[in-house]
Amino acid sequence: MKKIALLLTPVEFGGAEKVSLTLLENIDSSLFDVLPIVLTRPWEEKGFFVRELEKLHHGYHTIPVALYERSKKRDYWRVLRCARLLRSMARNGQFDLIHTNGYFADIIGIPVAKSLGIPTLAMCHGFVNSDAKLRLYNRLDLLVLRLGNRVICVSEELSRLLVRWRVSSRRVYLLRNAVDAVYDPKQFAVARQEARRAFGVTEEEILLGSCGRLSVEKGLANLVEAGSSLLAAGLPVKILLIGDGPERLKLERLAMSGNLRERCMFSGFREDVLALLPAIDVFVLPSLTEGTPMALLEAMGQGIPVVATAVGEVPTVVAHDRNGILVEPGQAAQIAGAVRRIVENAEFREELSQKERETIDNHFGIQPWVCEIERHYTELINKRRRT
Repeated sequence: MKKIALLLTPVEFGGAEKVSLTLLENIDSSLFDVLPIVLTRPWEEKGFFVRELEKLHHGYHTIPVALYERSKKRDYWRVLRCARLLRSMARNGQFDLIHTNGYFADIIGIPVAKSLGIPTLAMCHGFVNSDAKLRLYNRLDLLVLRLGNRVICVSEELSRLLVRWRVSSRRVYLLRNAVDAVYDPKQFAVARQEARRAFGVTEEEILLGSCGRLSVEKGLANLVEAGSSLLAAGLPVKILLIGDGPERLKLERLAMSGNLRERCMFSGFREDVLALLPAIDVFVLPSLTEGTPMALLEAMGQGIPVVATAVGEVPTVVAHDRNGILVEPGQAAQIAGAVRRIVENAEFREELSQKERETIDNHFGIQPWVCEIERHYTELINKRRRT
């Protein structure tokens, strides 16, 4: 059996965590023994990813990413200490391959694996450059990825970026995300009724929703502005934002300053996202940058009409006017116009819903995605054994 170390720094809600859990739940456990090594913040409670691992009764190891909170004391040696702890785990021949997810996992995992002759597979989900520290880490990540054996990118845009940063094109592979979407009309109807009741949404009201981290690159201010203009035009809209993040307070203030004071709802981080999605009439993805967003795939798998910005890999998933509507990033007016088209045309809405489910079933299923990762594992490990 091939032993894999799955290294990541989980946040409360994100694509990397969902992708990793999907892999753990579906990989062939008779061939691969995957051990998550979770880079944690010791002063925080167990996060969503760790709680899900424990629900699955899946073993894992932890490595503290720092000894102190940044606001209390700087931990200048944290990268070296994490690398040393990972090396002590890996140097006894425990792993055949190290699979990294995210910049911090890459920065410590790839050099450690290189020093021990262990092959690496890095999964690149995207780069967020919202502050100087992240920009520095992202540049280090791009440099370190040159040392890796293979990098899987979730979008062609990311693949091109890596090649521009002189990561060998022979080591860069494209693999779009996938979801395990099973649509049951009866279960959908029950979930819709329960979720709308929980949030106080009547059947006459139009619920616009989005799901993910509340951060600048998600462009959610444009959704709030679009909802405000639709309400002013006489449509009984409400907005549901599922998730949490650094932009929450700003978005709450934006909603309060307009006419959405009682009509923009913030659920915070939720573990039951799939149970909440059926409440939404139109799923809006207003991102300024994206890979292949899991939330978009999940909404489409449930047949919820989508309006999405044409960024990253989104246009390879959403075909304009066939299984959704594409708009330009940063354009609240275009979002509002697209929503109106959907809610005012029942035939168009039903056609979008059907085409969405077909798209997910035919092109974004779990099994081909897992098989592709297993293929990369096998090729890298066999190549190491031959050499």
